[in-house]
Amino acid sequence: MTSGGPVPSPAVARDVGEFVAAMRTLKERSGLSLRQLGERAEARGDILPRSTLADVLNRSTLPRPDVLAAFVRACGGDEGDVREWLAARDRVAAPPPPEADGAGTPRRRRGLVPASIGLGLAVLLAAGTWALWPDGEPASDPGTPTLPFPDGEVEIRPAHAPDLCLTEGRQRSGRYGSAVAVEGPCDAADGPRTLLRAVGVDDWYFVEWDKPSEGRGCLSLMAEGPAAGLLEPVNAVNCGAGRPEQHFRLEPVTPPAGSEGPAYLLRNEQSDQCLAVADDAEAAGAEAIQGPCTGDSARGFLINAVS
Repeated sequence: MTSGGPVPSPAVARDVGEFVAAMRTLKERSGLSLRQLGERAEARGDILPRSTLADVLNRSTLPRPDVLAAFVRACGGDEGDVREWLAARDRVAAPPPPEADGAGTPRRRRGLVPASIGLGLAVLLAAGTWALWPDGEPASDPGTPTLPFPDGEVEIRPAHAPDLCLTEGRQRSGRYGSAVAVEGPCDAADGPRTLLRAVGVDDWYFVEWDKPSEGRGCLSLMAEGPAAGLLEPVNAVNCGAGRPEQHFRLEPVTPPAGSEGPAYLLRNEQSDQCLAVADDAEAAGAEAIQGPCTGDSARGFLINAVS
């Protein structure tokens, strides 16, 4: 890491904004671009998508712990530095303690900050059957931005084939025998219900499927094997905030003329690519794949809540 004077410790951050400001300073001190940080993280076996890091640094939202750890390591930090940053993140994310008023009734502190705080210096940085969701939902971080949809059932329709929906099918080549995501009839009797559920960190969603006979699971991007690049439903107990291959961001685009409802690109956190349909096919059975996030509305998906 390049030198350039002392770096404020993350321990002095009093809120999300100050914590992210310390991260920005750390990045500047490293002298590395987002791309270079991602490459260094990958070389260490970490995952640090550029889009995720850019969102954190630009929007002042708390990063997931695994993203923060990968970021600190990529900047040159050791495991002691990682622990310090993670501890600071947990402190910032924690709700403020209650305060008792004159009558002894607890009340919540508002705007509580120390009168003074030392800046301190950090010794930073040298050089498939599904199951129902387990008890407890993913907790939301205080910095989570407003999401375009509440948790609930939706229809996801390819903008270029709006009479079809994202649903369950099989790989047409037959090389992979388990269920994958395809475009198909919206009203198939044996098809799953589709739901969006917030991951609870940043603005990512799980795309869930729910079938009465099998319970609920989430779509997960496969990175290798005969179905690499396709999406398969996985058991809900294997869906989590630390699984970026299961996270999708809804990025609004102008819907094609005559379309009903808002249109979105669905960006996958793991691949940093967007959901598409194989060969842009308009026939049922075409697989959902990954493609460039070009902003082309024809590659978008129409999403409507189901009441």
